[in-house]
Amino acid sequence: MSVHQNAIEAMVDDAGRLTGVHHVRAEFGDVPGWVSAVVLDFEHGSWTLSVDPDDDTVRIDAGRIARREHESVGPAPAGSPWRQALGMSAQWIWLLRNQRGYEDGIQFAFVGDRREPCTVQMVAMASRWQIGLVRSD
Repeated sequence: MSVHQNAIEAMVDDAGRLTGVHHVRAEFGDVPGWVSAVVLDFEHGSWTLSVDPDDDTVRIDAGRIARREHESVGPAPAGSPWRQALGMSAQWIWLLRNQRGYEDGIQFAFVGDRREPCTVQMVAMASRWQIGLVRSD
């Protein structure tokens, strides 16, 4: 069982609806900031999902982690996949494991009253998150 099992179960069973999403961006000079962490705010708690820089694996911390030097925090952009998930509850959360056995991704399935379900996937690559909306046919 994963070390993240308790946090995942809490997000599904106890957290309620997603109320806000913030991106933590690593800023280095003129290089555009990449998303190094995502803060998910639910009705009943917040969790920070970050990338462990040592091995590019998922890290989940209850609450909001302190911002480090060279980082900025702001709301997820309007075109972000998270926008569709706002106001919905996490029904399923999967930890994704690559061919080398590293847990380097996480996927959320959100559901809400009278709304189309929404699935958001995050994959760790080069110490940053690649975030996308999963579409089904």
